[in-house]
Amino acid sequence: MLKRLFCFFLLLVVFICSACTMESIISETGETYCRYFENQELFSDAVQELEKIGNDAFISKTEYYSVDGVNDIEDFYIQNMSESTCMEYENSAVEKLFEICGVKLVDVIYRGDMVICSFDMCIPGKNYDYGIYFVSRDSAIYLGDPTIPLAESGKGFTYEQSASYGTKFTYYTEKLSDNYYYYEIM
Repeated sequence: MLKRLFCFFLLLVVFICSACTMESIISETGETYCRYFENQELFSDAVQELEKIGNDAFISKTEYYSVDGVNDIEDFYIQNMSESTCMEYENSAVEKLFEICGVKLVDVIYRGDMVICSFDMCIPGKNYDYGIYFVSRDSAIYLGDPTIPLAESGKGFTYEQSASYGTKFTYYTEKLSDNYYYYEIM
């Protein structure tokens, strides 16, 4: 009995000590909100240009995501996702989002009459992801599959899925303004 009590006490001490050092995995959440609200017009200008692309696309800089098989692209590029082709990309609004707001990549997605522009702000290689997305149909969506229903959670919505080894994949999204949402994936 004494051993069990001691083990319980030891576990309690370890939990309390580790809880005191815990911090949010995505510490940039508040900063992301501020970047959006300080640059709403810039996001809007970028979305107007991105909606003209007409096909699913991926936009980034070679410093964040390298372009396989293309040696002459040195900075911004756009990849046509259906054709898997890449070319240099120039758009002042999108380039300013990278510079001012910390955007690392942009996904443009077409699903029927719905257009989604996702602005990813996470450095590649993390075990989480976060950013802002625009959706032409003003409703919270799961970026992985916009048809999946989300559950209400606090100020926003979540989607959870079991992952390997008893872990959980969690997606959270919250409305910022008309058609614009914050998202995080852990």
